[in-house]
Amino acid sequence: MISSTSSKISIFSSFILLALWSQSIPAATTDNQVLAKLEQQDQADRMPGTGKINWDVVARKDAERKREVEKILADGGIRTAQDYFNASVIFQHGEDLKDIEQAYAFAVTAVSMDDKNQQAKQLEADAWDRIMLKRNRPQWYGTQFIRDKSTGKYVMYQADSSVISDAERQAMGLPTMSENQAHLDEINKVAAKH
Repeated sequence: MISSTSSKISIFSSFILLALWSQSIPAATTDNQVLAKLEQQDQADRMPGTGKINWDVVARKDAERKREVEKILADGGIRTAQDYFNASVIFQHGEDLKDIEQAYAFAVTAVSMDDKNQQAKQLEADAWDRIMLKRNRPQWYGTQFIRDKSTGKYVMYQADSSVISDAERQAMGLPTMSENQAHLDEINKVAAKH
């Protein structure tokens, strides 16, 4: 079995390639507006709230957006920290492990280019936890929730609280584990009304 550290190191290979590639291009001063629009569409599809989203429709849109981002990447159109963040959001909603690993690499690149971007730091944690979930390993940051099949309630996917402290979570702009639980309780209250 591969250790979490080894897993993270292997994912960094994608990051290293992206970082080297992004440093070989002159710094862009303007964000890619097509990527910005794709990210806005991605988020708008998720706005109706718990129980009100047709996930089959959203999944088809997510797949199309991912294909568009792949074309933009191939054309060298991902150049700013915000571009990498926007691309990460799109890939974060991919279905397979490779998509989530790509989202992680994009988020790490966004943070390396703009270390003040709290959203990118949060997305880095989200992507890492999704990678761990996809690998059936405990998450580190406590960002991933799943639906318990027996109760129908949302619960936090198993977490290894010894890896990341609440202080480290807060420094990244993430909620503490107890704040996550309070959020889950609220989600379950809303879901119970529908």
